[in-house]
Amino acid sequence: MAGLAWLYDLWLSGIDPYYLQRVRPPALWYFIACALPLVIGWIWAASWLYLRWLLALPFVALESCGPWQALRRSVSLTRGWRRSIGAAVLLLLVLIVSLPLLATLLFDRLFTPLLWWLPEHNAVLIPAMLAYLIGYVLVTLAITFIGIAANALLSACLYMQLAHREARPAPPPEGTNAGKLAWAVELSVLIFAGLQAWWILNSFEIRDNVAVIAHRGSSMVAPKTRLPH
Repeated sequence: MAGLAWLYDLWLSGIDPYYLQRVRPPALWYFIACALPLVIGWIWAASWLYLRWLLALPFVALESCGPWQALRRSVSLTRGWRRSIGAAVLLLLVLIVSLPLLATLLFDRLFTPLLWWLPEHNAVLIPAMLAYLIGYVLVTLAITFIGIAANALLSACLYMQLAHREARPAPPPEGTNAGKLAWAVELSVLIFAGLQAWWILNSFEIRDNVAVIAHRGSSMVAPKTRLPH
């Protein structure tokens, strides 16, 4: 990150972002060429460590191992299985990343066009926007919960197979209230998000008197010229 910040300061800090987007000067390509090896190196190092340290958290949480001991045991047990683990992790990552994109696309295609048909009255717009935002937040929280649960389940299954030679974790004991606690937390976050969205939307003001302003548009299509006085 320090290297990327230094490269950005060196090549792009003094250039307008709109100019970078439209013209794409040589400085942009210099920055990309210098930053790309850093990004690739970071991805490789993060993947290399993640596949070796994937079981460290179960060792710390379930067997009360120290951090360094958990890391060493994880490296030892994952040896020879890292390609299979990497394929499973990559497949799960693709699913976790694609779910929010699909949810956003679904909202944009099904629900967002309906907002244009609403009358411009606060009594209608505020409840409709509030319901829209709460629904989107609820779907996002559900997707986040599914992603976290799937990643935890993958770690638990790998831990049981590699550390204890068992096919799957044992079922939770009776009387466990972890599910109720999780739903209580999710409901609390949803209520907080709903109150925050209501406060933001309620602060909007729809005015009939609109100030009309102009913009000179794209400087690439219509360059600004000086007119003689």
